[in-house]
Amino acid sequence: MNASQQKVVQYLNEARLSEDALVRVLQSQIAVTPRGSYRSGLEAHLSETREHAARVGGRLEALGQGSNPLMAVVGFWENVIGQTVALYKTPLDLLRGSGREQKVLKNAKDACAAEALEIATYTAIERLARSVGDDETASMAASILADEEKMLQRILREIPKLTEAVVDADVKGKPSYDVTATGAADAVREAAEREIPAAAEGALTGAVATAQDLPIADYDKQTAHDIAARLKGFSQRELRIIGAYEAKHENRRTITDRIAKLTGDEPWPRYDEQNVDAITTALADGDADTAHKVRSYERDHKDRRGVIDAAEREIPGGAAAAGALTGAAATAQDLPIADYDKQTAHDIAAKLKGFSQRELRIIGAYETKHENRRTITDRIAKLTGDEPWPRYDEQNVDAITTALADGDADTAHKVRSYERDHKDRRGSSTPRTFTRATSRGRVGAPAAASLDHPSSTQRRGQSLQSRRNRFPA
Repeated sequence: MNASQQKVVQYLNEARLSEDALVRVLQSQIAVTPRGSYRSGLEAHLSETREHAARVGGRLEALGQGSNPLMAVVGFWENVIGQTVALYKTPLDLLRGSGREQKVLKNAKDACAAEALEIATYTAIERLARSVGDDETASMAASILADEEKMLQRILREIPKLTEAVVDADVKGKPSYDVTATGAADAVREAAEREIPAAAEGALTGAVATAQDLPIADYDKQTAHDIAARLKGFSQRELRIIGAYEAKHENRRTITDRIAKLTGDEPWPRYDEQNVDAITTALADGDADTAHKVRSYERDHKDRRGVIDAAEREIPGGAAAAGALTGAAATAQDLPIADYDKQTAHDIAAKLKGFSQRELRIIGAYETKHENRRTITDRIAKLTGDEPWPRYDEQNVDAITTALADGDADTAHKVRSYERDHKDRRGSSTPRTFTRATSRGRVGAPAAASLDHPSSTQRRGQSLQSRRNRFPA
């Protein structure tokens, strides 16, 4: 082996040791990171890193790396040290930072540093290999380098979100870290589920459980009606634990019938273990059929308002229909108008313009059920109608103006008509209105729509100019 090959082998050995150590660091970080886009990135890069190590190892074999016993001994001890650091880093990762969200952010910053080292390593290998005429090694290094650069950019995109989670937890007192959703927790569940399904496990656990093992405190001291009233919101596994325990002991129909109604298939595997943010993200990537399943399951089992609202946004016409249903069951405190029952019909009717279609239907359903005053119901009937496009009511002036710039004249007509009849967002006198035109050129939605449609005065001026052009003096 000549000097050039020895140098390439040296650099490749360093790269392989780095990849082996990174595998274990990624495993330790995944173990303490909850489900989400950041952990998905770590998991994807773990697979890439294993592939990188294999590719570097294959290239070393092709170059006859095994002929250098000194490098093998050095490599062995460096690998042992790398594994030991990664092994002891796992419990350390669980303790770092003032909170768990802070720990995840610090791990992400560490990951950025690790990726920068990988980038430098493969940059050097590519340049060395090309300099000594080893095109195959150079090509491999360039390919791995591209993967490492993509991963660094992906982590950098996650840093702001992870920082916001730290602010929410450590400053605002609203922690979001869910230890039951970490990679370690998922690994334990996966191992258990390979042996026994979660639902069956729940039934078996309940059959041998004591009252202290149940998710309802002082279970044996409560009445059947009290227990039945608390069952909504428990996971399928928890329901089956309670059901099996109840069947073995008191077997009260009030409880067992309620559990039978609440048990059913989740919209997708492990749905019950996910929080509102994770489900909302999944809904955004899903279809209307999935949204229907989620809404139905939530209404029967969990009843989380944030999830139901997210599902209805994905169902055509879902938000409007939900508004009517919500209004029929709402109290005055649920309405978007304060002190509703203390106001006159004319006062309420005067405030209706600017509410979303869902809010209008909530008010309309409530009013129909209670006073049913024509002044209000007729005004709501005039204001309700199809939005120019889905989720229009949720958009701000910038989003609507951008959409108008990319749209056609027909869309602009719809926006102008809808705004005049429903929202009329020109000024900034209330939180429901848009900011008036500023030095940066922002305008209200009706004004933006009118940019594509000349006013009657403009049209008369254009017509007069046209006649002058045709019949010059």
